[in-house]
Amino acid sequence: MRFLRIAAIVLAAASVVSFAVLSARSAGKNDPPVLACSVDGMIEVPVSATDEELLGFVSASDKKDGDLSGKIVVTRKNFFDSNKTTIITYAVSDSDNNVAVLNKRLRYTDYNTPRIYLTNDFIFPSKREFNLGMYVRAEDAWGNDLTSQIKLITGEVVTSDGRYTVNIKVSDHMGETTEINVPAIVTSDDYGQLRIRLNEYTVYIKKGEVPDYQAFIKDINNKTNKKYTTADIVVDASEVANDTPGVYNVYYKIFDGKGDGADVISMSRLVVVVEE
Repeated sequence: MRFLRIAAIVLAAASVVSFAVLSARSAGKNDPPVLACSVDGMIEVPVSATDEELLGFVSASDKKDGDLSGKIVVTRKNFFDSNKTTIITYAVSDSDNNVAVLNKRLRYTDYNTPRIYLTNDFIFPSKREFNLGMYVRAEDAWGNDLTSQIKLITGEVVTSDGRYTVNIKVSDHMGETTEINVPAIVTSDDYGQLRIRLNEYTVYIKKGEVPDYQAFIKDINNKTNKKYTTADIVVDASEVANDTPGVYNVYYKIFDGKGDGADVISMSRLVVVVEE
């Protein structure tokens, strides 16, 4: 009788121990990994930052698997908030498929909205057909070509002499849009025989910045019987308001003489976009 009582106590104790072990195992299995970030607040990186570089800010581990840092994945949101910041999400799972997630706010330190560039001076001969879209390109802050996504609108058919406002718009994958209005100049003057060529036809500058506009001159394509050099080019940047964001024009001109009565025999144009 005493033997039976001891056996019952042993079985009961074994049951309690087994339950405790199973409970401990279950509790460990349900604990997700711990994700930690070395940056308390917002993460700030250049747009060139790779996923590997973003992963360098975080580590992960759990009691069973130990270090899980090599298994962390990161995803980026394709939108900005009103402060031009976005969200990145870190996630990691352990061998029991427990998942840990960490959201961090991210700011790109050198981000700029998409940039639109003219590939010529937008000065065209009258009574000839031309496609304005052939002379515009765009790219985003990451260097991705957005030219195929450009929306180009003119209010009138550009065929006769005059200045025609061309609206050019493009958006990047973050939903940010750049829109500029550029005048297309159509003229019956034959600038084709004496063509001022520039290194670039669009430049973006910060408010207050004053570039050396002379440095944008590349050369002169001269098909006339007179000799001209880049020293004959007069640069007119009077339209640019360097302290006011906007789109401005710098004109490069060659005159057939000196004084107020001299005629313009060649002209090119640089579009200047002043940013905040």
